[in-house]
Formats: sequence, C-alpha cells, structure tokens
Amino acid sequence: MNEAVYAEAAALVSNGIPVIAVWGVNDDGSCACPKGKTCPAIGKHPVSASWQTSPITDEEDLDAHFVDVDSPRNVGILLGQTGGVIDVEHDTAEGEATAERLGLPGYGTASFRSSRSRHYLFRFVPGLPAKAVLPDVNGLEVRIGNAGRGAQSVAPASTHKSGVVYEWISGCSIHECDILPPPRALLDMIASSVASSESSATDLTVVEEPVTAGGRHDAVRRLTC
Repeated sequence: MNEAVYAEAAALVSNGIPVIAVWGVNDDGSCACPKGKTCPAIGKHPVSASWQTSPITDEEDLDAHFVDVDSPRNVGILLGQTGGVIDVEHDTAEGEATAERLGLPGYGTASFRSSRSRHYLFRFVPGLPAKAVLPDVNGLEVRIGNAGRGAQSVAPASTHKSGVVYEWISGCSIHECDILPPPRALLDMIASSVASSESSATDLTVVEEPVTAGGRHDAVRRLTC
C-alpha cells in the first residue's frame, strides 16, 4: 500500500469529494493494469468500469480499494455534478498566461501539480456546458464531466509514469484550502469558447445535394456561399 495515496484519498473523501481507485505505476514504469507497458494511459485510468456511478464516498470503503490490493494504486477525483468538482489545467505558456490573466494562481482554491501541468479545482456550478472536457479554452483544458459525460483527474499523491509524484501547491492543498466556485471571468470565457466553437461548426455545415449533369457551377456557388 502507498500510505501517501491512501492519506490523500481519505482527505478528499472526508472533504466530501468522491474519489476513484486508479491503476498505479509499477517500478519499471509500466501500468499496474493487465496491459502493463502496452497500456495507452499508464497510471491514469480507473480500476473499475463503474467508476462514474460507484465512486468511493466513504472512508470505510478505502481499504478495499487501496489497502487490500496486490498492485500499485493511484487516486482520482470524480469530476462533474456527482463529484461536485471541475478541474482547470494548463501545461503551455498560453494556458499559463490565461490563468494569470484570470487571477487563478492567487484565487485561493485547492490546486496541485502533475508531471508538467498545474491544476485548479473548482466547485461544479449550474450552467456549465454539457461536455466531458473542453480541450482548449485559451490554452486551458477544462475538465467538466457534465451531463453523463464522465471525467476524472488523477490527484496527489499519485505517481506519473515518469516517476514524478503529483503534489499539492504549497499553501493550496486540500488540507489548507477549500475548493471554491469558479470566478465569473472563467465562466464567461468557457461560455464564449463553447459559443464560438458551435458557431464555427454551424458555419461549416453543408447540406449535401446531388450534383447533376451541368450543375457543377451551381454546386460550387452553393459551397462558396
């Protein structure tokens, strides 16, 4: 058993945050799941297929998932309405600049580092898009897990396949900070990004009609318009 992983899982559950048992990483860097080194998501995917509907919400259930097992475990946070949490992540200069512009580093919500990313945890609020993940909101990845579209985030003190251990940001751990509602500016940016994406998709939608003999000119004109 990884005592640090167990302690963080217990801390999250005691704060009302459902967690998930995630396959851990073996000493050779392979996934602890049956696929081992061939796994496409080493140390990042849930053990149980029912993780969306049966997360761990009680400290009494932790032993069965993190102690009485014979392979390494990481811990994940269930995102979405059930979990009550969303995760805003960045691992690029653009994302970092957006986070700075929104004031996220000093916002005071619980946050942590993974192998190369910073994650900000916020409370799930009504009105969020019905999406699992928004991969690029001005460089931010917004993991929502809304409307039955499952999402989870690997949490401290899990181990990345590189050997890096996920760690809470100093002064912003779940032991020191609450998970706060997202700032209004972030919600506005998310809404604007979704609206822009949907508008672009609508603009690119073409109603296909058969091109008849002698009708190529009209077909090209329709596509151009």
